[in-house]
Amino acid sequence: MIARMELISLILTISNVGNIVSDSLAVHQILFLFSCMEASVEKRCGDNTDRGQKTKQILLLVKKINNDEEIRSIDQMLIMKTKLKHSPVEFWIEFLKVMNQHSNIYQDVKPSERRYLHGSSGIAGVIWGQTIGEKCVTTEIYLHHKEQDRNKIIYDELKKSKIEIENSFGEMIDWARLDDKIDSRIKRRKLENVNCLNQDDWNRMIDFMVYGMLRMEKAFKEPLAKVKLMLATE
Repeated sequence: MIARMELISLILTISNVGNIVSDSLAVHQILFLFSCMEASVEKRCGDNTDRGQKTKQILLLVKKINNDEEIRSIDQMLIMKTKLKHSPVEFWIEFLKVMNQHSNIYQDVKPSERRYLHGSSGIAGVIWGQTIGEKCVTTEIYLHHKEQDRNKIIYDELKKSKIEIENSFGEMIDWARLDDKIDSRIKRRKLENVNCLNQDDWNRMIDFMVYGMLRMEKAFKEPLAKVKLMLATE
């Protein structure tokens, strides 16, 4: 390996990062960042002759190290590691930017670190739900009233329009009454092989979730209106 300790020593002189040198991945990450930010480093250190000279030495060594197969493979791993550092709140911010242009379901919802998002349907306990994970995402109507009987009554009323709903939606829907639980769920198929922490997957996830929810909102509009009327006359 090319002059690794010499390079580390120089980096310590400029960056004061001695507390992370014991972590070999951190060291490689420093090398990677220096190689990507040459102009920024030069601007930062160029005013000081001694530091500027050391910077030039670092950059020279980085260029040599970039030809090393092991370092290049670590760089690729670091790129992926960086992509996977994104958080759910960052994803929800991007999702809401798109969703709120087309619907007011989530207008009053704030992005958070939670991996689900709930919007009101205008009926107590009937929620427009989005759930994200590291393997898949789902879009659903979540019947979440505190009273189990009420959830089941709403579910049964909606299911009476199953054929019309699915014809309007354009695909089969997963109807889960969940008799042994308080809640019930009505979900579209999952989008699989996506990761909410990987920014490369976000566009595909957002398209799936936004346009899926818009189609669900349209397909359930009349059935939910009937449910609302039914509950009002009880």
